[in-house]
Amino acid sequence: MRDGLIIFCLCAVAIIIGGWLFFYAPSSIAVFPHTSNLSVSYMPPADSSQAAAVEVPFSEIASGLEAKVTEPKNYAVRAADALAQIWSSLGEPPPAPKVDFAKHDVIAVLAGQKPTGGYSVKVEKITDVGGKRIVSIVLTQPGAHCTTTDSLTSPYELVAAPASALTPARVERVVVQDCQ
Repeated sequence: MRDGLIIFCLCAVAIIIGGWLFFYAPSSIAVFPHTSNLSVSYMPPADSSQAAAVEVPFSEIASGLEAKVTEPKNYAVRAADALAQIWSSLGEPPPAPKVDFAKHDVIAVLAGQKPTGGYSVKVEKITDVGGKRIVSIVLTQPGAHCTTTDSLTSPYELVAAPASALTPARVERVVVQDCQ
């Protein structure tokens, strides 16, 4: 009886927090759309008055295979409290890494739940072009002949990049690993 009451209370608290986050999410987290299997090549505009693409330097903060997120999600994080929320959703122990948000944004790329081991996600490059910050991501998956673990995985990577007010967008390239 007591265990059931504790579980009920925890579920109620989780629902209340989830509802609050859904309706009142901090503006310091920008969710950008997940576009799967999209192959985009940037071609410079014919009009030379438009700015060319600028490659943005970035560095990895963290990566792993066991985020507590089942759906693919992508975030541009612009405040420490927002990073703490994302960090806890990864299942990582507190505290979240220290980031100077006056100088940097954090890009969080979560691949979602995968059926086996052998999957990974990696930010390949970040480019500012046409009023957008394009985050190019490589999702690696095991080929038919690969030996993998039979456990669910949820790959993720967090990178720090110079702060920007540009709208984030994601381009994903899927690579199938050949294990022959």
